[in-house]
Amino acid sequence: MVTAIMVDGKPIFLEGTEKFNKYGTFATRIQGKRGLIENGSEFELVQVPQLTAALI
Repeated sequence: MVTAIMVDGKPIFLEGTEKFNKYGTFATRIQGKRGLIENGSEFELVQVPQLTAALI
């Protein structure tokens, strides 16, 4: 399971099994995958961004 929190209106994905990631970067195994974020009785389908070397 991957957890997402909303910060300034954007999801930050937290992968609990990843040992070393900078804040705002995502585990390579979840990049490009879709996730379902629950907000009360509403849901939002989002895609985990794929990071490029320039963003790391």
